Amino acid sequence: MKNLDDLKEQRHHGSVEFGFSSYYVEKRSKPILLKDHWHPEIELLRIKEGQSILHLESMHTEVRQGDIMLFRPNQLHGMTWVHPSTKTFAFEAIVFSPDLLKSYSSDVIESEAVMPIIDSHYTMTQLFPSGAYDMQVLFESVLNSARVKHAFYQVQIKSFLLLLIRKILINQRHSIKRQSQSDRNNSTQSKIIADHIRNNYQNPITLDDMAKLLSVSVSTFSRIFVHNFDDTFSSYLMKVRIANAMDDLQASTKPITNVALDNGFQSSSYFGSIFKRMNGLSPRQFRQAHQSPDNQIQVISDPFINESSSGKHPSSYI
Repeated sequence: MKNLDDLKEQRHHGSVEFGFSSYYVEKRSKPILLKDHWHPEIELLRIKEGQSILHLESMHTEVRQGDIMLFRPNQLHGMTWVHPSTKTFAFEAIVFSPDLLKSYSSDVIESEAVMPIIDSHYTMTQLFPSGAYDMQVLFESVLNSARVKHAFYQVQIKSFLLLLIRKILINQRHSIKRQSQSDRNNSTQSKIIADHIRNNYQNPITLDDMAKLLSVSVSTFSRIFVHNFDDTFSSYLMKVRIANAMDDLQASTKPITNVALDNGFQSSSYFGSIFKRMNGLSPRQFRQAHQSPDNQIQVISDPFINESSSGKHPSSYI
């Protein structure tokens, strides 16, 4: 059971002199592809192979090969399988300090380009489909500069990052706006709800409990939940429990009854029926399929990493 502080990523990206790192990660048959986490850096992530469910704070949406995602500083994000039968998933990530983009004085670049990216009070699109060709080219240019490391490659990387930010902003220049008080209230409510579910999914949680958490009626809470999560409370809670149970089944040898009880299910039979309905496999079949040697997690050492940050390549992203 984790609170938000526990989900902060401990890895340092880049160095004080140049706060930039890039990664290539490949995983096989791992239910949770990227554990929910947050960090103070900006991140751009591109899916190279496969599909997944993106978790971006309270939002859950399907993403696929070629899609690019923007994660803002301190924003909770993660990914899980679309379906456990999927075999391979790979992504590339560019992670960099907001200071890399900032000016030493508050100029128009910082106020109109950088601040909307790093200030969570601004609303903006953060998912860019594979058809965004210009963004694909710029993303590849950043990775290539980090890999080849020509003279003053840091200047080249910073230039490409600013061009990427420009492309992100120009594609939605009429839709970026500072959040209203109502928007902020919705965002705060979403975080309270998501945090409570994440910390208590193993225990019984009722609609009454959740309504009391926000000091509203059950009907008002249900309306707030559907508006913010695009799902019903019971359906969302079930998905959280099943996702964590999938991880338990692969990562442990606990009896299936214990897996069920540890993840908030009152009986193994009910857990089994829900699990099979959602995944097409029984818990036992899923465990057998995903604990074989051929289906273990594989993380490829990063070929693009800025070696000045640590002097050696990391073995994984998170």
